Order: sequence, then structure tokens, then C-alpha cells
Amino acid sequence: MIIPLDKLVSYDQNRYIMTRAAMSVVDRIEAVTDMMTEGEEWKIVPNVLRMVLDGKIKFELQDK
Repeated sequence: MIIPLDKLVSYDQNRYIMTRAAMSVVDRIEAVTDMMTEGEEWKIVPNVLRMVLDGKIKFELQDK
């Protein structure tokens, strides 16, 4: 399975912020296509969620 469900369930921070960060990565998918699971590149959102939960993609909330 692409999404590590154990990490998703145990994620103890703001899931909305994590999801928004993942969706902004999806908008700029060209930057992370080389990090995706081989043979499953077409599964963009699950691959990006896996990378965020595994810590390969870092994000932080910036105050305006």
C-alpha cells in the first residue's frame, strides 16, 4: 500500500495543515516525480501523502 496508514492514524499534529501542504506539493508535482514509487507514478496524491508522512517533504505554517 502506498499510504502508510499507521503513520496517518498516529499523526498527532494538525491534519488540515498537513493536507494543505500535500495539496500544494501536488500543484508542483514536477519537483517530486523522481521521489515517487516506481510503477505507481500515476497515483499522485497517495504518493505525496506517503512522502509527507515519511518526512521526505517538510512543511511549516507561516504566519501572515
